[in-house]
Amino acid sequence: MAIRFSIILTLCCLGFPIYSQVNISFDNDCTKKNSAVFALTLIENLGENKVVELLEKDVTLLTTWETDSIGRINGFRLISKKELSKSLLDSIETFLIKNSKRFFSCYVQLPGYDNSDSYKIIINNLSENKEGLFVNAAFPGELMTFYNYEVVKKRHGKLSKYRYLQKQIKRYLPLSP
Repeated sequence: MAIRFSIILTLCCLGFPIYSQVNISFDNDCTKKNSAVFALTLIENLGENKVVELLEKDVTLLTTWETDSIGRINGFRLISKKELSKSLLDSIETFLIKNSKRFFSCYVQLPGYDNSDSYKIIINNLSENKEGLFVNAAFPGELMTFYNYEVVKKRHGKLSKYRYLQKQIKRYLPLSP
């Protein structure tokens, strides 16, 4: 048993591939996935009523998240046309860090390589450089782009912004609650 533990510990310390720990996406919808992660975080942290209020007041948030090489959040900057309290911003940042929320690092697949090889090259580069990344995420971002179309053209007149946002979160993060 001790030998097995020693082997596992050695593999982890020697940089056994951390591939599964990094959220890299070659997907065209990567920024929408990040917006969905951010929106879900706001719902979990602030609650439905506060998110409904943000949506009804047409509050838009653009954030830049500083992450380490495996995607853990170290800090962020936020841009908003509407003034937000420092306690609200601190609450969001603390929640993300405490709950180990991670955003997707968006990349274009390397020319001439398949997804797997591109992924390995990017991971190796991140591991060697030991530098963090900056990830952008917006609320509600592109998630609400077709809300008016859904309400007017498809005659879903009773569809609230919040319910539409939830549908979009499930679309881009299918495993979300």
